[in-house]
Amino acid sequence: MSNRLDELRRQHAERTRQLGGQAPGTACTPPPARATAGNAAPPAVRAPTTPTRVRRVPVWVWMVAGGVLGGGGILALLLALAFGYAAGTGAAGRPEPGAGDPAQAPGSSPPDGAMGMGTGWVCESGLVVTNHHVVAGGSDFVIAFSRERAVPATLVASDAANDLALLRVDDSPVPAGLPFAGQPAVLGQRVFTIGFPHADILGIEPKVTDGTVSSVTGMQDDPRTLQVSVPVQPGNSGGPLLNLRGEVVGVVTSKLNAIEVFRYTGDVPQNVNFAVKAEYVRSLLVATGLMRHASVVPAAEDDLQEVVRRVRGSVVIVLVRTR
Repeated sequence: MSNRLDELRRQHAERTRQLGGQAPGTACTPPPARATAGNAAPPAVRAPTTPTRVRRVPVWVWMVAGGVLGGGGILALLLALAFGYAAGTGAAGRPEPGAGDPAQAPGSSPPDGAMGMGTGWVCESGLVVTNHHVVAGGSDFVIAFSRERAVPATLVASDAANDLALLRVDDSPVPAGLPFAGQPAVLGQRVFTIGFPHADILGIEPKVTDGTVSSVTGMQDDPRTLQVSVPVQPGNSGGPLLNLRGEVVGVVTSKLNAIEVFRYTGDVPQNVNFAVKAEYVRSLLVATGLMRHASVVPAAEDDLQEVVRRVRGSVVIVLVRTR
């Protein structure tokens, strides 16, 4: 058993060396290989939406509870999120194998009816952006704009290689889209994110964390990602990384796997997190013909509190369920 767990962890490290730390069984194009000192395997990154357990409760229980409390289906979804569904994993709340997580054979299917969640944000084109690993394998998608409003959504595009996905809200108005930054993020720039980490424990009010751009490249100098000191947790995946103008410079996607790094180096990493650069969202929109060329006037930099007040309505919960 010990040898089997070690092999699963090794496979996990190999897979999550790729951008996004996607769930087992999903296809992804790895970045170009780079040499490492001593031919040792580099530490893994882990998607911040990996839960430690999945507790399944029949959907009808939450529907009854929602009806009793006067909220119907919307409250049912939020109750499910708050009281036991897997908060913030891939499409079906499945844990990844790896140190500290229950071992699971690569490629195994999630249980029917499981629910997962992540963060998303409305972009200029009126679509909701999130991570590919949040929606992968899902059959039903719901966007929760608030406690009172949750609406169905359709997956319209997905980019596994860069861990991005686009959802369209079905027949419903959406908040104003967050603009893309006119210039790439630079080393030392102050950035922040809004998201819904550990919603089953911390609740469904949005949480704000901030920090700086630690590096303009990611793992093994991957040019597609930024390394940031912004703290992220399970549930933050897919959230926007914003500058103090309220412009998107990236999409939160993964964090360094502290347990794997400790096994590899004997040291525990602190605040080493990653975001896909915003230009890859633009590329996905252009490639799918969904880019809307909106006229956006750059805002002046402001204090964090004011920028958060201005953009928070465009950051949403993404709920994902398998049939």
